Amino acid sequence: MKTVGVVVAYFPDLEELSFNIASYITELDALIIWDNTPEQAPVFFQPLTEKYGEKIQVQSTGKNEGIGYALNRAAEWGINNHYDYLLTMDQDSHFVEGSLAHYLKMIQKANRSDVVMYAPMVCLISGDDPAFDGEFREQKLAITSGSIMPLSVFEKIGFFQEELFIEGVDYEMCWRAQKHDLTVLKVNHVYLNHTVGNRKEFKFLGLKLHTYNYPPVRLYYSVRNLIYLYKKYKDKAVMIDYFYNNMFKRSIAILLLETNKRQKLCAMLLGFVHGMKGKLGVYKR
Repeated sequence: MKTVGVVVAYFPDLEELSFNIASYITELDALIIWDNTPEQAPVFFQPLTEKYGEKIQVQSTGKNEGIGYALNRAAEWGINNHYDYLLTMDQDSHFVEGSLAHYLKMIQKANRSDVVMYAPMVCLISGDDPAFDGEFREQKLAITSGSIMPLSVFEKIGFFQEELFIEGVDYEMCWRAQKHDLTVLKVNHVYLNHTVGNRKEFKFLGLKLHTYNYPPVRLYYSVRNLIYLYKKYKDKAVMIDYFYNNMFKRSIAILLLETNKRQKLCAMLLGFVHGMKGKLGVYKR
């Protein structure tokens, strides 16, 4: 079971990135750092390449290509070099000690050909992902960070949709996989600490709200892509939850606590309009 990992970096904090990489690199056969930071000097990652040698390679085009592009290039590299699985990581996520070793053993034990992604238990500021009965649980969707994909999946159903750029790239792959009778399999007792923006929790009139302090462009992609994906795949339950938590409640949080309120709300509105029109690609101001 040869496994290559990819971590997508964008203006990373090298100390934090180094800490996070240390939580999973020992269990991998290779790790690609895909750098989406525009015009980042390769020497930036020299402490990591010196520490781990040829096990790490840094790839980049010198500009921000988005999440889907980075993951696709890593998948192509893994396929061309005869790897079996691809671990996809965000730069601000790390595994709890021992989790990845257990994760890989359980994937071998599952030995299923109908899985698009294996997913960990995700721990967020709002609480841990609750454990469940049994070793595995099927579910419809998973986030990119911490997921492990059989590389054979890309030959079955294609690669990530690069035109989404960021946000919803993982959900689109999961929804598309369902049409091919593939599923997401969550693995019990595999823990990933995952950071979502500069997230803070508070209550207002009985509502539990979160501030993420995302920049306007991130909010634009979030709204645009999920609107587009709802129109494409028509997963009503997911979209009701999305509208309630990520548009209604998020708008309240922005109005009450965040800065640049007007720019952020306008970006969300523009994302909604472009999502309805099916406009994808890089957002140009």
